[in-house]
Amino acid sequence: MGEHSIWMKDMNYAIDIIWVDNQNKIVDIKKNATPESYPESFSPKTEALYVIETASGFVDKHKIKIGDTVTLPE
Repeated sequence: MGEHSIWMKDMNYAIDIIWVDNQNKIVDIKKNATPESYPESFSPKTEALYVIETASGFVDKHKIKIGDTVTLPE
């Protein structure tokens, strides 16, 4: 686990960023990270093992929130 920062360099569209810990629990979310935010980077508030990048709006559309559990392929 660690701090996995994301930046939007060379991106062409906004994304939602979801950080997941070693228990498959969502520990932080950044909605609508835009290409214009570069060179800012986004980091989770706590350590995470995985980072999931989705299309912007995915988090709201699916009512995803911190504390939810995700199922990851083995």
